[in-house]
Amino acid sequence: MPQITVIMPSLNVAKYVERSVKSVAGQTLTDIEILCIDAGSTDGTLENIQKLAESDPRIRVIQCHVKSYGYQVNLGIREARGKYISIVETDDEIMPEMYEKLYSVSEKYNLDYCKGNALHVYKISENDELAMPASYIRDADLKYGIAVKPEEYLHAYLQDWSIWSGIYNRGFLISNDIFCNESLGAAYQDIGFITLTYLLASKAVYLAEPLYLYTYARPGSSSCNVNCLTNAMLEFDRLLNGINGRHIELRHYAFDIFIKMCLSFYTESIKVLKEVEFNPESEKFDVPYRLLCQRFSELSEEERKTCIEYLHSTRPGMEEPLTDLSGYIASIRYKYLEQDRFHRFLETSLREGRRIVIFGCGNWGMKTAAWIANNFGITGIDAFTDNDSAKWDRSMGPYSVLPPSEAVTKYSSDLFLISNKNAADDIRRQLITDHISGVEVQIDGDILFQKKPQSV
Repeated sequence: MPQITVIMPSLNVAKYVERSVKSVAGQTLTDIEILCIDAGSTDGTLENIQKLAESDPRIRVIQCHVKSYGYQVNLGIREARGKYISIVETDDEIMPEMYEKLYSVSEKYNLDYCKGNALHVYKISENDELAMPASYIRDADLKYGIAVKPEEYLHAYLQDWSIWSGIYNRGFLISNDIFCNESLGAAYQDIGFITLTYLLASKAVYLAEPLYLYTYARPGSSSCNVNCLTNAMLEFDRLLNGINGRHIELRHYAFDIFIKMCLSFYTESIKVLKEVEFNPESEKFDVPYRLLCQRFSELSEEERKTCIEYLHSTRPGMEEPLTDLSGYIASIRYKYLEQDRFHRFLETSLREGRRIVIFGCGNWGMKTAAWIANNFGITGIDAFTDNDSAKWDRSMGPYSVLPPSEAVTKYSSDLFLISNKNAADDIRRQLITDHISGVEVQIDGDILFQKKPQSV
């Protein structure tokens, strides 16, 4: 019996699948089986994995005639022979030691599951990419590397969105009847799986180390689809219905699941509103919105109050879909208009010969660079800079990270984009002292725009 069965569902990912499968086949833990389950690819994906299987007996190719990510995963769980199962999406990759580390910890503590963190990988050209560590669990009470009963840390549940960053004891999944939804398509069919593993596990460990390389916002991916909001809300609705039936013991967690439903609605509705021209009566928006409101109406008055307070504390405005829909839509429309204005500003600046330095090497800086590279190409950016000396003299993809003093001297005529969520005002003052005019970048979901300047 192999130690781990790796399930790799695929559909038309020929550009990525070879690297993905090779990253799994190249694990330092070699006693694994790899189930490549293809749902009728027409772009050469199937042929690529069949060729890889010819030279590696651990790879088994299964052709699936149902175009459903959930169906593919469930088929893999049923076909698996390993003690543990893992899911790797075939446009992603994993670090060579991922399974050795997860398996070792799982065996040591007899876990139901073990997860690591991930790197968000932003493709900025055919040959260049940026990678940013993503800490999925930021609950101060849930310590990395310590075996815990996950349901005792419900705040961490609201932060855990990945099915693919860990390994799961197959016996635990089967005995608790934990599978993905088998609706057609590939978006958000893992919401129930993630929730049930978290709430039903007796013992789990989260590791701080990023072990999974997640391809962020790939064009054509399911998370970029205009149906993403509907799919996500239907999944949460199905999950809440299931808890009231099959998993009655989890009924008292319905409020926490609804909070996560609200977080998902905010993130996905930002994408959809632009596609439907900010029309709340569009089916792509109205249907999922009605599902959200119906679930909200079923809460007690105290729960509704707590929900609104939590959403606002997480991000001001996140509560507005439930309290002021027209104001929420107007706010998102404004941010998209500002993004268009910012795009024109950068386009003019680059055309006039100005280049860019990005001040901030965190997630916002990474997103800013990816957005600029995808809109204008990678050559418009000269460098990154950051006040954290630990980040100097390293690279961010094809770009150097310089100390601020060197950056303002070397690139004094560049446009400095301040991409730091927490210290933007201090950085703007710092640049003014150096006679540099900084432009502050704001980010909300996938919207990137310029914050209106204020007096210092």
